[in-house]
Amino acid sequence: MRNPHEDSTQVQNQIRDGVFYNTVVQGNNVTLQLPDEITPALTGMPAPSSTFTGRETVLELLVEELRPGRRAAAGPLAHVVAGLPGAGKTELVLQVAHRASQQGWFPGGILFIDLHGYDGDRRVSPGRALGSLIQALGIPDRYVPDDLQDRARLYRSVLSTYAEQGRRILVIADNASDDSQARPLLSADSRIPVLVTSRHTLAGINNARMHDLAILDSASAVELLRRELCQARGPDDSRVEDAPESAEKIAHLCGHLPLALRIVAALLADLPARPLSSMLKSLSDARNRLQRLSRGDLAVRAAFDLSYRHLSDDQARFFRLLPISPGPDISTESAGRLADLSFEEAEELLGTLARGHLVEPHSNYGRWRMHDLLRLYADEECALREAAHERRRASSRLLDHYLTTATAADTHVDVDIDAAQRSPRFSDLDEALCWLDGERHSLLAAALAAPALGRPDVLAGLSNALISYLSWRRHWGEYAELAQAGLEASKSPKFPQLHPHQALFLNNLGIAQLELRRFDDAVRSTQACLKQARRVGDTGTTAIALSNLGRVYEEMHELEKAVDVLQEALTLPPPDSNFRNRGMTYTNLGRALHKLRRLDEAADAFTEDIAICQAAADLSGEAIARNNLGMVLRDVGLPGAAIDYHRRAMKRPVRPKTSTPLHWPEPTSQRTWSLPIAPRVWLTCSRPPLQPSKSWATAIWLHNAEFTSLMHTATRGGRRRPSQPSQNSWRKAGRQETKGRKAWSWGTWVTT
Repeated sequence: MRNPHEDSTQVQNQIRDGVFYNTVVQGNNVTLQLPDEITPALTGMPAPSSTFTGRETVLELLVEELRPGRRAAAGPLAHVVAGLPGAGKTELVLQVAHRASQQGWFPGGILFIDLHGYDGDRRVSPGRALGSLIQALGIPDRYVPDDLQDRARLYRSVLSTYAEQGRRILVIADNASDDSQARPLLSADSRIPVLVTSRHTLAGINNARMHDLAILDSASAVELLRRELCQARGPDDSRVEDAPESAEKIAHLCGHLPLALRIVAALLADLPARPLSSMLKSLSDARNRLQRLSRGDLAVRAAFDLSYRHLSDDQARFFRLLPISPGPDISTESAGRLADLSFEEAEELLGTLARGHLVEPHSNYGRWRMHDLLRLYADEECALREAAHERRRASSRLLDHYLTTATAADTHVDVDIDAAQRSPRFSDLDEALCWLDGERHSLLAAALAAPALGRPDVLAGLSNALISYLSWRRHWGEYAELAQAGLEASKSPKFPQLHPHQALFLNNLGIAQLELRRFDDAVRSTQACLKQARRVGDTGTTAIALSNLGRVYEEMHELEKAVDVLQEALTLPPPDSNFRNRGMTYTNLGRALHKLRRLDEAADAFTEDIAICQAAADLSGEAIARNNLGMVLRDVGLPGAAIDYHRRAMKRPVRPKTSTPLHWPEPTSQRTWSLPIAPRVWLTCSRPPLQPSKSWATAIWLHNAEFTSLMHTATRGGRRRPSQPSQNSWRKAGRQETKGRKAWSWGTWVTT
């Protein structure tokens, strides 16, 4: 305010621009030294790598977020890039900062600080970080307050002042370990963006957007290896181009982790004559892989150590036990059983590990996986810190859980188990199938690993519990793998308890090979099963093997052989626990006879199967047999009767059977057996024993009925287009078929 007594000619002055952090003194002659503009060279930001590759999408997204005027007032104040150790988080933000700087978007400069959040000795506290950044902004140390909150207020005020002056600044906070370390470094001004990197997902920071950085894809990993080698040894180093398969395998063994790939490139650069095949051999031994991935101050294990030390005792134990699971991933429930914890405890620990990127949440909620190198690291820590008996107990807990639960699920999937015997563990078929779908790969891995873990009983038990499901879902490759593993174990002198199951494994292997169209292999496996059964006098298994062998011959179009072995099977009594197998054999025989145009005999065979199905209350089997008989009647020249059988097949509801003791129907045999109904029944094209299959079974029956109707019209000399009801039937069949997994021609039985 002007003093009226002052000379009107006195010099007036104003102070503009600059940052003022204390009392301003005005006078006739005032000289102020404004702080220089911050330049990238003064920030200590490392130079970005020229070999960067594979992150184009997230790179472009982050660069676009930094564009001037792009950030609305309600937009995020910070972007947090999180990922597992060695994933390339720091390199990504350096690339982003470099591109933005080249565009001239940050004339005030770029502030970079490494918080060393996971290194206990070098960890930078928030107060110390703020002090360093304030000094970098040109504020002398003597004006920096001691209190954390005061430092934060001064820091934000200075940043806003620079923004007001058109000197926009980018802040990079690298290696923050938690929300509290990063939060004070955020600006309150939307014009001042902050990039944060962390191994943890820092979801507790307000106004921040999370970016989880995945590992590189295979092509980008190989390209990074090539670029690193060419940078170190020049463009003439063509080892990656000369051995692309070895390069791809090396990238896979490195888990596509940028840190591991850079270490491998450095090791190769040390010895320019070393071929990639040598490095591949060196890394192939999982026991020494982490040790090999080390050079100088770069080491994958050292990077993992920093995250591991950050864990509490409970978290560390849980992390160490996870690799005991043989599967590619694990559910929350299974992880709890492994560690002997409740579901809630396991869920909390898994969430903590996931925030630190020591485990990865699966795309299917409630499942988790570990990066391959982290899995090796955790396994080494487990062997070092957990007693052998504790590891065995953990493994047995998990295997017992898989076996018990899979067996419970099978009571809902196996059509030959009646409702009274279904496990209450699952409320219905859908829930059981959902669990099996989620655990499928883990169950297979557990079964295959069980013998080496001293639990051959788990291999046998899971083989029995999973074949209904694997048949139902048509996972024939896995069906064959499980049967082959069981067969090999049953031949081993280490597992005498599996020797009696050898014929069963051979039979199952033959079924899978048949479905995989490996007919010669199927013949060999089934004949070996037949030989085993005859050697011990097992007539039930002999009958089953003959029936399946006949089915293989029929698929190979060796129809006379098929008829011979199927008729031989019918001379044997059915096994006590597989009353329905005889009916299935009749259906297989009927198919072969039908193809041989021995239509009367084929009709007799299907009629016998219908009678057996009615006695066994096997409604789905009866529907298939009626459909087959309908096609025979059509070819005999009885289209009216054929249509009737097709339509009656469609009306047969699909439902589980009861286990009431039954008697063999007299027209079929002179002998009578009193048998419980508990067969293992399979269709070569996925017999529709369960409700979800009803749609595509109905589609075929509709098709057959309509086709027979049209042929009947043609044989009578008519030349009609399909009537409206006929067209509706075809459309209905199409809709039904679309619902199902795969259409099938006519029913065919394979038994185990």
